[in-house]
Amino acid sequence: ITDGSGPPMEDRKAVIAAFQQDLVRELEQFLLDFCRRRRLTEQGTLRMMQAVTTQMSQCGLANLEQSSQASKVFVSGEGLEQRTAYNISTMLDPRGEVLKLSIYCMKTGFSSYHTPESLMGPTDPDDDETCLRPVYCSTASYLYQYATICFAPSPAGGPEGREERIE
Repeated sequence: ITDGSGPPMEDRKAVIAAFQQDLVRELEQFLLDFCRRRRLTEQGTLRMMQAVTTQMSQCGLANLEQSSQASKVFVSGEGLEQRTAYNISTMLDPRGEVLKLSIYCMKTGFSSYHTPESLMGPTDPDDDETCLRPVYCSTASYLYQYATICFAPSPAGGPEGREERIE
């Protein structure tokens, strides 16, 4: 099946599937290499993998949304687009080599938004101008959220004989 503007649908699906597999494989290898350099145990490695991939999932986007001032603005309108990007790297800090995960989310193309105030009922029962009405804006408006999360393994042992943990 093709619409004449590109490769057949099956070819696109195969390319996307291959990209997804390559992405997961490369991310997994990057994390395993980090854990090996930091000499994490099998349990510590599992915890690190879970911590990072959780923040790269829908859960991480929800955390970004909740922790942002932008969570007070609810965008809507035809043409709304959301772009999400991740960058994972390592850096040195006083604890040694740590993982740095940056999450970027940008919403564009919306033409209206609500605030908590615009979603509340009117304080005056005769005033229907202030309740449940969106605020209109230019479709050139955008909402930008960005966060960087550092993951640092804490070694096992110490005076309490504690297990490894991810800070």
